[in-house]
Amino acid sequence: MQLYRITLTTDIYATEWEDVKDKLVMAYQDEDGGLMLPKPNVLGEFQIENIVTGIATIRNLDLKIEDTHIKNGITKIKSIARLQEIDSGKLKELVKNNKLLVDGSHNPLGAKALNEYLESLNCNKHIILGM
Repeated sequence: MQLYRITLTTDIYATEWEDVKDKLVMAYQDEDGGLMLPKPNVLGEFQIENIVTGIATIRNLDLKIEDTHIKNGITKIKSIARLQEIDSGKLKELVKNNKLLVDGSHNPLGAKALNEYLESLNCNKHIILGM
């Protein structure tokens, strides 16, 4: 059994996600060694778990994907409607300086992850829900 650890950090010392979520470094560690990674461009702890799963899969299957490609890739993830922040367009003009997120949660686990992320935000929230 292989163990994996992901830590977000501002330097070589490990710290908790909430303490560094706006910082620039993420550390990944498994039996094959560690990677210091840039902050991914996705929101939510669930997406971080998805990235960890991807890195673990790449390393376990020995796909010969270089660490530099992993580092570059996690900053270019396009996660449409998965805690996607809308920063331009007509909808964004309506909300002005407020944050506008779109999420297509479609099962109980996704709804739970969305709720956890929304609860982590220190602001008032207005939610439009469609099912």
